[in-house]
Amino acid sequence: MGPAVIEREIIDSIEPRIWFAAKGAVGWLVLFMVASLMQCQIPQKPETASGAILFSQYCGSCHLAPQPTDLPVSVWKKRVLPEMAARMGLLIDHYNPYAGLNMEETFYTQISMAYPPKPIISRTEWDSIANYVLSHAVDTFLFDSSRLQRNKPINQFAAHPVKLDDLPESFVSYIHHDEHAGTNFVGFVRGQVYAVPDPEHHDFIEKRYYTIADYRQRGDTTWCTEMGPILPSEIPKGRLTKTVDSTLVVVADSLHRPVYTVFSDLDGDGKDEILLAEFGNKTGELLLLHADQDGGYLHLPLLAQPGIIRIIVQDMNQDLKPDLVVLASQGNEGVYLLLNQGNLKFTTQQVIRLPSVYGSSWIELVDMDHDKDLDIVLANGDNADYSYALKPYHGVRIFTNNGNNEFEQQWFYPIYGATRVIARDFDLDGDVDLLVNAYFANYDQFPEESIVYLQNDSDPEFMFSPFTFPDAAKSGRWLISECADYDQDGDLDVILGSNIWSPAPTGRDVLNAWRKAGIDLLFLENKLR
Repeated sequence: MGPAVIEREIIDSIEPRIWFAAKGAVGWLVLFMVASLMQCQIPQKPETASGAILFSQYCGSCHLAPQPTDLPVSVWKKRVLPEMAARMGLLIDHYNPYAGLNMEETFYTQISMAYPPKPIISRTEWDSIANYVLSHAVDTFLFDSSRLQRNKPINQFAAHPVKLDDLPESFVSYIHHDEHAGTNFVGFVRGQVYAVPDPEHHDFIEKRYYTIADYRQRGDTTWCTEMGPILPSEIPKGRLTKTVDSTLVVVADSLHRPVYTVFSDLDGDGKDEILLAEFGNKTGELLLLHADQDGGYLHLPLLAQPGIIRIIVQDMNQDLKPDLVVLASQGNEGVYLLLNQGNLKFTTQQVIRLPSVYGSSWIELVDMDHDKDLDIVLANGDNADYSYALKPYHGVRIFTNNGNNEFEQQWFYPIYGATRVIARDFDLDGDVDLLVNAYFANYDQFPEESIVYLQNDSDPEFMFSPFTFPDAAKSGRWLISECADYDQDGDLDVILGSNIWSPAPTGRDVLNAWRKAGIDLLFLENKLR
């Protein structure tokens, strides 16, 4: 019995009332997937269309299609094209999208409808697409030798490695400087939470069941977001809880891999709404929780889009209402602007759109060109899905705002595997510098570029000087970063968290060095003052 038959039998066996009674992400997952499919314009099937036209129509109907030259031919053939075909209802080259999934994961993946039960394209048309892509793809990306000499050693920051336990491995998932609590909270994949105010002091707080995605204190209340499975999954096991006087209350459960949480009063009633970025996997969404009169929360879905990883609250059109700037890192990849219309209603537009292979990971909202509107600094370098390769288009981009929230790329700096960027004035000279960590760095040839400090030399021309730590990659694989003046000397420091899980090819010697070091955090002390 094939996957399509199993899928139809499972769906037919579920009564309609169960769909609408499903809690949290389970119910909304289905509703929004259906909505997404309805909005996605499936192209017609021109019988004589060329492979290029078919590729543009089918692969660009729901997201910005990549170019065949965006990936090497081997990656297209072995990884990306079989998955693309499965997303169109075709199984080619013995590819099984459900291989390796347990029963529960298979069930939720089938519910997602990521793989149509019937082909939406003929095999002849698919072969035309595949031939077009493979005939135009590059054999391999050229080696950029200029990267070997471009960096200077960092002198402005002193590095202080920190071990929080005696375990030989590190799996940091979260760092947050909590001004209310006066400390830095650090969370782990295995659920541990620590308070780490500085490199010399740390205290274990508690242990949760799942990966920590957010942890903060507000008065006598502790809020915690647990991601559920950290690996790509359709199973909704995430949850948001609050703890008051040692009593834990589940605010929302059955969440679909929530990775980012924001508390903000969006309707001006004096109470914070809660925004949850449900990264998900094949599906996901931006969810808003609004406190009701009975002490519970109404769930208001705002954006049906997988891969949501960052939310910034900011009034973008000067109407005195907080808007949302949201980064989606897969699928229809790019930056979305949700303009606040009042009463928790938003209009949505995608202001930056990137091909789905770019792997956007983080954004900062800051006035880079000093024209009094907010620009977007974007780091892209996620390399953990179907298309692993050292990609020349990974790095940091600056998109300037023309004053009407229309953004245009003005600057690009290539960094393999760029994961996060912090945009702050680190040298206190009045312009914005950038500190980038690259989780998917080229550890064989440019290991020092797992941490890159780009010092701003000239705002109008976007001229930056690159600095790196020669030993940056010896003690950890830097996934998470946070900015805080932890030593309270008037300049900004940086805290990096190591997660040595390897979702991409990594040399055995490098992995063994990370395990042996067991470093969890790297405090970068700004020595300017």
